[in-house]
Amino acid sequence: MHFEWTLGKKSPVLKKVDKAAKAAASRGGPDSDRGYKSGAIARSLVKGAATRFPAKGQLAVIRPYRKNLLGHREEKVRFDIFCGESQTCVESCYAFASTNLAAELHRQHGYRVRFSDNPKYPQILEIVEEVALPKPPTTDDGSDSA
Repeated sequence: MHFEWTLGKKSPVLKKVDKAAKAAASRGGPDSDRGYKSGAIARSLVKGAATRFPAKGQLAVIRPYRKNLLGHREEKVRFDIFCGESQTCVESCYAFASTNLAAELHRQHGYRVRFSDNPKYPQILEIVEEVALPKPPTTDDGSDSA
């Protein structure tokens, strides 16, 4: 393969490539940099695999611990369900969310969210509020027990 550097954009092809690159850079998109969010690596506080959330249009308090980008506009969010009565995380589930909404869900934070009413395709529709969750219990060596 041979590359040759040329000064300026002399050919029509190079002018089109330069124009397309500048347009793509100014357009942005789902791959835009949202900035670095510091924090520890999160994991579920509940043993076992995450199951699909049984969405019925309800509100629930969740603690996100993992997100995966599925496409240009959707992410799979894994989270623990927090029970207010026992003050613990009781179940590990997953649901889907838009990339913009998922960007606002930070690991190890608590959120009251509204779900869709489709149990076969659960979606997080909105974040109602951020809620304070109690610190997870630690073991004798100072690490998380989960």
